[in-house]
Amino acid sequence: MDTISPLSMSGIYVQLQQSKRIIRDLRCVQIGGSVEVIRISCRAKEALKCGREIIARVKLKYDLDTSRSVVVCIECSALLTFFLRERFEVVVNMPLRDYLQAKWLHAMSVDTLRNWFDTKFQINIITTCRNTLFQLLKELREVYFFGDEIHLEIAAESTASKACLDHIDEYDWPHGTKHIRQRIVASGGPQVAIPEAIRPSPSENNYAIMLEDDVLISRQFFSWLKFVSLQLMTSRHLVEKRLFSISLYTPRVLETGYHRREPIDYERHGIARGGIFGFEVPCSWGAAFGGADWREALSYFQKRYAEEQQSRQTIIPGSRVTGWKGSWKKWLIELGYVQHWTTIYPIFHNETSFSTNMLMLGEHIERVTDEMRRNYTVPLFTSTEWYDELINKNLFEDGELRVFDAFFEAII
Repeated sequence: MDTISPLSMSGIYVQLQQSKRIIRDLRCVQIGGSVEVIRISCRAKEALKCGREIIARVKLKYDLDTSRSVVVCIECSALLTFFLRERFEVVVNMPLRDYLQAKWLHAMSVDTLRNWFDTKFQINIITTCRNTLFQLLKELREVYFFGDEIHLEIAAESTASKACLDHIDEYDWPHGTKHIRQRIVASGGPQVAIPEAIRPSPSENNYAIMLEDDVLISRQFFSWLKFVSLQLMTSRHLVEKRLFSISLYTPRVLETGYHRREPIDYERHGIARGGIFGFEVPCSWGAAFGGADWREALSYFQKRYAEEQQSRQTIIPGSRVTGWKGSWKKWLIELGYVQHWTTIYPIFHNETSFSTNMLMLGEHIERVTDEMRRNYTVPLFTSTEWYDELINKNLFEDGELRVFDAFFEAII
């Protein structure tokens, strides 16, 4: 039986698993770190009886206030979940399949887990109906979402075929609500279509996961986002930084410096693999954007779009970004540079990531070479090995996040 790390002094962390007929493996982590297993067996119809027994045993053994405690419930019935939520501060009910992928839960304190439902995510897919869309949708349905309700919004270009739209209409999304939008006129190109399609709720801990249809994802990507976002909520020392987004992808080359496609030497910059770093260049190949800043970003897009109809401005002197045309990401990079908006990036062995680009032909890719594949296509995590590779399970424990600007020069 796995052991679970000691938790904070503020409560108790309970893991409860229920099969179709019995409830088993109620694990209670005692204050101070000792772990014991309590087995409670009952029929599924006896959920309330089991719930009362759980409460009684927890109070008897630990003499704790259950209203300030956290329960992770695995495949519990709706009735038992309701019963527990009336008595515990936070009750997370997740499928067993997902729980088996949640090794990172063991790194979370009770104080951190209390914020479980305060971090909210939606997924925004932007598509021109390339063939890769269907692979993305198929894989997305198999991602481990840990029982969270995830709203899915698909924004299709005006040129989308009827066959593609029919496929999207029929696509079954079991993790929450689904909404489809199609543009009427393809005006403005991607630099208008993509910002229009991303609409996170404008609050501090709401995120919009932006995926274009040429991105391939790891089933572990939501694990990474939940892991990082929960820790951010209890990392008060980072409040002064504008942490704008969380990237799923690790870049191998720098596109925003003085020269074209400069390899990034992470070792030379002192960035250890098995952790994170901050970069003032956001990621467009899989990232979660914070809702609190997105409205301000849209205002900046509108201003810059109007200006570029008149003349081109140099916002980042010396950067190749100045010459980019028709790029919405260009404006985000400008915001990062001027306002010091930071994106959190993962860094693991061989740049293994939670998303990668499939280098499909389009407005910005006319031809794919072997060099481009080496530079831009990275391996994806297929299991929880990312958690095992982390040097420090508490990502922000040392109180600092190393941040680099558009030229990959250290700011902090």
